[in-house]
Amino acid sequence: MKLLNTKTRLLLCLFIIAAFFIPAYNNVSGFNFISIALSEAKTPGEVTLTDVIIVLAPLVIIPISALVIFIRSAIHLSTRKTFISLPFLFLAFFFAVILLSARNISTELSGMGALFNMQLGFYLAAASSALLIFTKNSGKKRAKKFEPEAETMIAA
Repeated sequence: MKLLNTKTRLLLCLFIIAAFFIPAYNNVSGFNFISIALSEAKTPGEVTLTDVIIVLAPLVIIPISALVIFIRSAIHLSTRKTFISLPFLFLAFFFAVILLSARNISTELSGMGALFNMQLGFYLAAASSALLIFTKNSGKKRAKKFEPEAETMIAA
């Protein structure tokens, strides 16, 4: 697959950040999910604050890493492919955690049924983070250092 343009990287990062505020499941966005999960941890029950942090950490890292990639690309700094793949990896991890934890609670969140019940926010984040991996690095290339001493030693 041919690498996408560096301007596409900026656009995809903006899509990932915007997807955090667009409803992803059951008219709940990622931003709203944080408050729902924290209020669930405050009520007495099976869900503890540790469980909520485990679920929320990858969700929060997705737009933060996209913002960092956006800033680095905007000022033309080189970014490693491993860092560029973070939004996709954390989205996959978050989706896997949700599927594994909700499998016992709800039948509509099991297997392929979960993908059919997702809304625009999830699909926008998934497609944008997957395409982000194939974007060009906009960083400046380093010029090779010229060592005049090495040439004088060879000539002598």
